[in-house]
Amino acid sequence: MIELLKLQVQQMEAEQRSYIIEGFPRTETQAIAMQKMGILPDNFILLNQSDQYSVQRIRDILSSDDTIVKCEESNIERYANHAIRECNVHMQGVKEVCRGLITELDGTKSQQQILEEIARVLKLKRTKAPRRPQRVILLGPPGSSTEQQAIKIA
Repeated sequence: MIELLKLQVQQMEAEQRSYIIEGFPRTETQAIAMQKMGILPDNFILLNQSDQYSVQRIRDILSSDDTIVKCEESNIERYANHAIRECNVHMQGVKEVCRGLITELDGTKSQQQILEEIARVLKLKRTKAPRRPQRVILLGPPGSSTEQQAIKIA
């Protein structure tokens, strides 16, 4: 996964294009490997939400008619809790590696409010360095809608 990411980022860098990476790195090891390869984004944005909120969002997603995955209601909460526990453990490692670089936002707000906050964060970064396209990593627990936000930002 890391090598695929490296090739893609190198291509974007060569073309002087911006990029948004959604949902990666997921572990401390991936975050360290990403830094060693020189993949250093301008912004890490983490959408925070409570575990209970995440479980409800996952339940809503897996219960919708649009989802391909069909689960029994009794299993949804078990799957959701397992995914959230795993995410929380790994996210601590990512936060340690990227300490001081992550902007944490409230992921329980409306999609529009989250988008506005992300836009504000991306505009606030002021530097005297030459302007170049932004590099953004968007992270969050299961059900935090990082994919939808990445699409909207793009």
